[in-house]
Amino acid sequence: MEIYKNYLENFMYIHQKLKSIYIKELKSLPKGKLIGYLNNNKYQYYHSETVNGNYTRHGIGKNDHLKQQLARKEYLTKVIPILESNIKTLSKALTDYQSITPDSIINKMSDVYKSLPKQYFIDKSIMPDELQQWMDASFDQSTFNLHEKIHTTSRDLKVRTKSELIIAELLYSYNIAFRYEQRLYIRDKRFAPDFTIKLPNGKIFYWEHVGLTNSYGYMNDHYYKLKYYQYQNIVPWNNLILTYDNEAGELNTQIIHSEIKNKLLI
Repeated sequence: MEIYKNYLENFMYIHQKLKSIYIKELKSLPKGKLIGYLNNNKYQYYHSETVNGNYTRHGIGKNDHLKQQLARKEYLTKVIPILESNIKTLSKALTDYQSITPDSIINKMSDVYKSLPKQYFIDKSIMPDELQQWMDASFDQSTFNLHEKIHTTSRDLKVRTKSELIIAELLYSYNIAFRYEQRLYIRDKRFAPDFTIKLPNGKIFYWEHVGLTNSYGYMNDHYYKLKYYQYQNIVPWNNLILTYDNEAGELNTQIIHSEIKNKLLI
């Protein structure tokens, strides 16, 4: 699934960023290193360094700032090689990675298979037949700005953002039945929650993921939508899940796992 390639790319970016930051920080720290000797079960700390071939050692005493800098320096000298090793591993993984989206696999098949409906090749989750039928049935789906749906899930669903792609893939992995952007009518207003979810007990949940958290207009529209949702008793403490990208457009996937486990796996 492309979601896992995105994970690898994100890990690579984080490792490269940390390496750059740590190398810069390391250069700013004092020369020499921290050493210590036990004296009556208590460490005595010293600042040791070699200057012009001459070894020197000075007691640090109560200079906690110098002690902290030298400790930080030792930490960075250990973590930077690990980051470099991980970067090599991630680079190889990304080079070797092969997409397993339906289109990429079907393109490897002969023409006789390509002539068949794509639905023949879409993976199906293991869930009760009733929920699978509900998920597969036609429904009133939003047609707003269809050109914005540029990301494709492993089951050939088109979504608008990478964050929605991640949420959809995780819902698949937990065998949660959902519909994407099913229209919802409240007091003569029309909305399209990102995900409409049906649980085995028949309860319906709605999931709104908010991407442009640094946009005043976008967030104002979001609050307007929540106001109308309350008219329909669609509220976070009952049947509404709300998740957010941070201001840099990053998604914490641990929060997504937590929301699914704590609210949808009943």
